[in-house]
Amino acid sequence: MHHKLSKSPISYVLAQVQFPIIQSIADFIPRLQNSIREFFPHFQPITHHQIILLGDGQQSIVLLKQWHFMDKEKKTGILIDQQNLTIHTSHYEQFQPLLTRFETVLNHCCEILELTIFTRLGLRYINFIENGVQNVSQKLQGFQLEGAEFKDNQLIKKVETIQHCKKGIMRIQATHLADKQAIEGAKNIFVPLDLGNLASLLSYENYREPKQAYLLLDFDHYNTEQGDFDIAEILNYFNFSQELIYQGFRQAVGLENLKIWGELS
Repeated sequence: MHHKLSKSPISYVLAQVQFPIIQSIADFIPRLQNSIREFFPHFQPITHHQIILLGDGQQSIVLLKQWHFMDKEKKTGILIDQQNLTIHTSHYEQFQPLLTRFETVLNHCCEILELTIFTRLGLRYINFIENGVQNVSQKLQGFQLEGAEFKDNQLIKKVETIQHCKKGIMRIQATHLADKQAIEGAKNIFVPLDLGNLASLLSYENYREPKQAYLLLDFDHYNTEQGDFDIAEILNYFNFSQELIYQGFRQAVGLENLKIWGELS
């Protein structure tokens, strides 16, 4: 178990449990809402289009329905659809309180939906690093072309590592932006582009816009092996996953940043 960073760069955390598709999920939403309304009083149904690739190379557009429940500050939310249950937060302090809230929701969902197996477990941490980018491992900072023909402040450097590990796969993505204008139009610059829509459901009112180059460091540990919907075992997996992610985080950001952020003070 590690100590909390007093100046943590974490901007967003997401934990997800996937289960076999439940076509009638909408029928259970009122009961589910009543069971967790004490902790997540805000409710928002969401509908959007999703592109599905068919076996013959054709595409099909389907309507995806999701239901989003938020706490009173709108900084932590629960998202559910036909095959996913997700908790996410823009106000991360420590892992155990977040996991305890998720445990409550898992218990209610398991009872109401009669879940028997899961098909995927995933935990993802996003770090927004503005100060201390130079201390992050050079292997994660990317490569920049030099010369009069290339513009220094108009580039995005991306590095990705996918590595098999105990209980799943670890994917690390580092996105180094020379200027926020490089992703002009993004809904949320504090998370990777693929999480922009989801993260924007939450409040980021306490975050300030960056004034300089910054780096998004994204750790994603997941397991696609099917297992029984044993909540104790699922929680054990997330605890293991969080510790594994922190090991990777320490290797990536370096001791100097850990000192600055308060781990070793």
